[in-house]
Amino acid sequence: MGRYLKPVVQGVLALSLFLSFSTASAEMTVITKDGRKFTLPVDSGEIKRIEYADGQSQTRGNEVAGTWNWVAGQTLVARENGSLDVFDASGNKINDGRWELLDAVARRYRFTHRVGGWVDTVVLSSDGRSLDGTNNHGHGIHGSKR
Repeated sequence: MGRYLKPVVQGVLALSLFLSFSTASAEMTVITKDGRKFTLPVDSGEIKRIEYADGQSQTRGNEVAGTWNWVAGQTLVARENGSLDVFDASGNKINDGRWELLDAVARRYRFTHRVGGWVDTVVLSSDGRSLDGTNNHGHGIHGSKR
């Protein structure tokens, strides 16, 4: 090697070694039950948390389905299909809407009412018997399952 080429090659090798070790990279591999393999390159220095959903996380939302004693003496009926109805103390339907599971791990749900623009964000207790949270006006919400 010529006397000018040797320092250039050494510099390139040093730079490539520096770049190789300056970022911690890794691969995440997922192997499915039927043997399919998915590999994803990740920078391990950028990973904050790895979460796993057991495949039932969306259906797990059905834990909120049922009849609830709701605010102001009302009754909220959440159905497994994601719909909800609200009844006053006399049993008259006063609202309807949709519910959705926001976070399966935290058991957090959103109830969006069609009339009045009410949006309730609540957390289901670990025993599945109560809901607590706030509405879009910042007022506390509590419900207990019948």
